[in-house]
Amino acid sequence: MGNLLCMALAASLVGNTPPAFGINSTNAANIHPTVIYSSQNLNKESCNISSKKIEYKDDTIEMDMRIPLISGLKDKETEFKINKIIENRAMDFKKDIENSAKEAKKENILTNSYQAILKFKISFNKGNILSLTMCFYEYTGGAHGLGYNESLNIDLNTGEEIYLKNLFDTKEDYKNIIDDFIRDDMTKNSNKYYENASADFYGIIQEQPYYIEDNNIVIYFNPYEIAPYSEGIKEFRIPLKNFKYGLKKNLSFLIHNFKII
Repeated sequence: MGNLLCMALAASLVGNTPPAFGINSTNAANIHPTVIYSSQNLNKESCNISSKKIEYKDDTIEMDMRIPLISGLKDKETEFKINKIIENRAMDFKKDIENSAKEAKKENILTNSYQAILKFKISFNKGNILSLTMCFYEYTGGAHGLGYNESLNIDLNTGEEIYLKNLFDTKEDYKNIIDDFIRDDMTKNSNKYYENASADFYGIIQEQPYYIEDNNIVIYFNPYEIAPYSEGIKEFRIPLKNFKYGLKKNLSFLIHNFKII
């Protein structure tokens, strides 16, 4: 259930010192676009993905960010809207850690440079649906930093986010199916969770983080939410065929060889 791309950040971060990520040593931010993903065989209005890089180092912080940037949509207003959503999340992260570093320096408690890293992965980019995960990591001192993910599942026709409740047929009891799937793993692998995790688990929340893959949805929990830090980001890959009534008809292409009712 590991997220190999995004968890590569957190998995290598345990230790008393922050890791080296090859951040350029320059006092000015270096910002330029870099293509990191090319979509293949996509439906007509699926998007292209590139990234905007923000990279700098000074006496308080090391910054290494790759911000997703979409292009290729016919509706440029929608394209701008989606990019703004993504950019706002990235800039909030950047601003928060910069302010924390400045405050620590002001109070003379800055013992080492803070570190802020943003990567991302694309798990689905077909049929006017984009599913991307932004992988954040911050180090502000101590034994280790903190890595966490935020996913965006976007309807490229409208620029609106797709929440779990919007995925499934209205008759689908998706929440209980997902909750039972998670509790089953908690019971079978109890040593990988907090004590009594299964009994204490109240189920997924209304805006539960998830991302889309071919034939699957992946529900996840960031470090400390349901398990110790050492377990990283806990993921639950649930086949879409597990759902009796399936997806809403306009999303049926997400499943191969499965009849949508």
